[in-house]
Amino acid sequence: MKNPELFHRQENGFTVFGLANAYVAVEIVPQLGARLLSLRNRHTQEEWMWRPTDSRPLARHPLGLNFEHSTLAGADECLPNIDPCHWEGRELPDHGECWASAWTVDNAALADGRILTTLDLPRSPLRIERTVTLDGPRVHLAYRLTSRSDRPERWLWAFHPLYPLCPGDRLELPGNAVAPECAAGSCAKAFYSATEGRVALIRATGSRLTTTWSPAEIPWLAVWITRGYWHGHHHLALEPTVAPANTPDHPDVPLLAPGATVSWSFTLAVSSESPTSIF
Repeated sequence: MKNPELFHRQENGFTVFGLANAYVAVEIVPQLGARLLSLRNRHTQEEWMWRPTDSRPLARHPLGLNFEHSTLAGADECLPNIDPCHWEGRELPDHGECWASAWTVDNAALADGRILTTLDLPRSPLRIERTVTLDGPRVHLAYRLTSRSDRPERWLWAFHPLYPLCPGDRLELPGNAVAPECAAGSCAKAFYSATEGRVALIRATGSRLTTTWSPAEIPWLAVWITRGYWHGHHHLALEPTVAPANTPDHPDVPLLAPGATVSWSFTLAVSSESPTSIF
């Protein structure tokens, strides 16, 4: 298979790395939490990643900043928590330690058509590695998490993508579940058992973004919707996650043995099929 096109550009002083093929293009900012800044269907030119309408620039944020004051654009990695909390003698910041940290880029992987980034979490004894590759209209994200602790560590991970919320949007949820009700001026969040390992966001035009994964690796899905309630924003998030939780003290949050490594992956796929269910 032909390697995708590798490119890079500068935005607000940060290097944005990109991969593109005939179907899809992605952009990632390793210095800003390895944020997935852009996901674009190259056939339709549709951008799937949301950015705030206040045109806030890319910026480095101190660990511990409230997430609402961040760049917000695109998709972040949440680990080992979502809500801020005190855990195992550590102050875990809002939405975890990854999104405000600079990740290291593997230059050899870039030459091979992959964006591989690594982070040693600044407060928790964990190391996360993520590799992004393209396969036709699919973006594949593969992860390795390694414990640097001498005792078992709980780890709560969630992929945290913000997608534009558009009139006529539809969702296909695992097991034909119903999306949380969210009237104008409100917000909602719900967890779903990911028995099928699949969720799709479908536009009124029929274009869709489908997320797929193995339920054995990622057993839950979180759905977040805001229709103007959260700081006036309109967006939604479809978040594969390892537990129906926001803090690591939840009993369903997995444990990682000392020195052990766990792997998981999921795929984002763009297409322009006809919608089949109503949101």
